[in-house]
Amino acid sequence: ANNRTFLNTIINQPIGDISGFGSSFNGAVLNGGVGNITARSGDYTDSNIVTCNNITVVQQDSFTRCKVNILGSITATTTNFRRLFQGCTTKRLVFASLPAQPTNMANNSGCFAFMGYLEEMIVPGLQNGFTIAGSNMSATALDAMFTSLGTANGSQTITVTGNPGAATCTTSIATNKGFTVVVS
Repeated sequence: ANNRTFLNTIINQPIGDISGFGSSFNGAVLNGGVGNITARSGDYTDSNIVTCNNITVVQQDSFTRCKVNILGSITATTTNFRRLFQGCTTKRLVFASLPAQPTNMANNSGCFAFMGYLEEMIVPGLQNGFTIAGSNMSATALDAMFTSLGTANGSQTITVTGNPGAATCTTSIATNKGFTVVVS
């Protein structure tokens, strides 16, 4: 198969594990749910995935503007995070592992940006800043995210403005690791 094979395809029955191959499944509607997903560059842009188990991201730009309910965890082996999960409607981004210092996180408005439904995010050992402004994270969820961070790689900022818990979260968890936290 080549890329774009499942472009704008609607699949109503459950499917097992899937692996993209460059812009595959863009605009696809996977109503029956998916097992585990492996994502390559541009995969799953503007797609709607009712549920999936675990995700492995091996290249940049995956899951941009995607509607997805992730039941398990995410493993990122790519070091380029440009547009990763940007505009995604998932409520939960729990990484099992990711690079400590991925590149291009701030390009194109940033990975993780425009995630208004996000309620939980764990980024173990991450040393780079990012924005989740306008998401839906409570103070408890923000504190858990701050706890999962590594030590900041130089001057790094995390923007949590507009989250329900922004005013009452414990920013010192992140600032003690060298991050600047923007809450308003």
